[in-house]
Amino acid sequence: ESGYISDRQLQWADGYILVYSICDRASFNVVRQQVQCIRQAKQKLASTAQIIIVGNKRDLQHRRTVSSEEGRLLALSADCGFFEVSAAETYHGVLMVFHKLFELIREARALKKGPAGFKGIVRSIGLSSFMFPLKAVEESGISPLWNPYWNKD
Repeated sequence: ESGYISDRQLQWADGYILVYSICDRASFNVVRQQVQCIRQAKQKLASTAQIIIVGNKRDLQHRRTVSSEEGRLLALSADCGFFEVSAAETYHGVLMVFHKLFELIREARALKKGPAGFKGIVRSIGLSSFMFPLKAVEESGISPLWNPYWNKD
């Protein structure tokens, strides 16, 4: 089906940013299905691909149909990162999402490779210091790849 992640993409991807509109329950349901598909493929392929779920259109609270809690619970149950952003208001939230994904991928690769002596240990510790603590992300005003609903509305 159009908008779904293909098996080929599942094999080579290092990470996924799955975006839904907080004003569109159907887009949230698509993300929920994509998360399950990716998780199943990760198990089958022994993949370390990282997933971040993003609720977009945070500026449209008055049209919200998907609560922040629902997004957080989905992310928590699937061991994914979670953000709520408004791409229309500022690019800062979007930038944080991509930065977080890159750091998660880098950390997963380092763990997969395994520390190589003292340098490996220092590298592992250094990577975790770049991670955004969830509390800091939430205090910044932003609640912690492509989706066909990105520009819907």
